[in-house]
Amino acid sequence: MKSDTNNLNNATRLFVPEASNMGFLVDFTFGFNKASYVSKKDQLEPYYTLGFNFGLYYLQKQLITVDKEKTPFTIGLVQTKAGFEKTIVRNGLAAFVNLNGIYVGRGMESYKKNMTTAIKCSGVLTSV
Repeated sequence: MKSDTNNLNNATRLFVPEASNMGFLVDFTFGFNKASYVSKKDQLEPYYTLGFNFGLYYLQKQLITVDKEKTPFTIGLVQTKAGFEKTIVRNGLAAFVNLNGIYVGRGMESYKKNMTTAIKCSGVLTSV
């Protein structure tokens, strides 16, 4: 049961950007399809109703091995997101669709070894 708890903690740390030792984000948004509204000064103010967004995270994560020693190990992750955004209500409501990716960079061997152990412990695979 404790192994399942460590697996859950590792999964949370892996996919949640805020659960990192350190990291940074580069984020771009490019708007197009201009529209306008009448401001409080009775002037037409432009805004964009469609847009493309892109984000690139680098995150340093500390995970715990699932074996008896429970040794912490550090990995470096690169997470990306890219998608389209549609403004429905100016300054209030938008809908978006993103594609997300994740790449384990630094610490890949430790990550592979511990994920293989976790899969074996869970009984999902018996020969890895």
